[in-house]
Amino acid sequence: HTARLKNLGVDEVTFTLFGVNDALTKINHGNLCR
Repeated sequence: HTARLKNLGVDEVTFTLFGVNDALTKINHGNLCR
């Protein structure tokens, strides 16, 4: 995705990775891709 963003003029990408509460996600029927 960074290559595509560079084509749009975005030079720097910052992201944050969050932990997932698996038990709560299961209760809420959350959709996770692993």
